[in-house]
Amino acid sequence: MWPSTLELQRLQPAHAHALQVLMLSLSRADRHARFGHALDDAALCAWVEALDWQTQRAWGLWAAPDVGLVAALHLFDMGQARSHELAVVVHPRLRRRGLARLLLQAALAQAPEVSRLWCAHAHPFIRAECAHHGWSLRHAGPQGGFEIGLRPDSTAQVPPLAGPVKCRV
Repeated sequence: MWPSTLELQRLQPAHAHALQVLMLSLSRADRHARFGHALDDAALCAWVEALDWQTQRAWGLWAAPDVGLVAALHLFDMGQARSHELAVVVHPRLRRRGLARLLLQAALAQAPEVSRLWCAHAHPFIRAECAHHGWSLRHAGPQGGFEIGLRPDSTAQVPPLAGPVKCRV
């Protein structure tokens, strides 16, 4: 590990190629955890190309220009009031360094209307965030996945996060 500065940015359609590169770094097991099944490279690239950048919001952490996008978080509008699907991807070599937490902090600070999240799996990161913030986590029933109920006051206490972030990567 070495000290580094990562740049936090909202992801835009112009970042699609960088997102593809990050997604392609995922193992078969990681892809299964993210999507519920292991997408092959072509399907993964097609998924990125088909993203509706108007209805989803995404944030990314960028390393030096020669490294690129190292982590991304997406909030997909689920068509239900204040409910969004949460998806977080961190490059395999940079996990367990707090990058997902930084992205979640930024997303919730910039999307205060979100009161409920849905995710496909109750990953240990999700469980830890729920415990840390006092959010509820429950199995979503027949449709599968997990629902996270945010406390109304918990997102108001999340400080805004933007620009360079110093961390050890």
